[in-house]
Amino acid sequence: MGVSVNCIEGIANGRDNGSITTAQRAAMAAGVSVEQLLGGLAVADGDLCPTCGARRGAP
Repeated sequence: MGVSVNCIEGIANGRDNGSITTAQRAAMAAGVSVEQLLGGLAVADGDLCPTCGARRGAP
């Protein structure tokens, strides 16, 4: 990923917040989107309303 072991350890141990670049690289390495990687912090499915979670266009 091009990130030092110390950086990864700092993020894993809560000493460092990381960055969007680290999140993008981790998502790319895992083969998922950044939204999926971050879980509940962002909406992973563009068809879901970010406020209520309802499917867009659903009756």
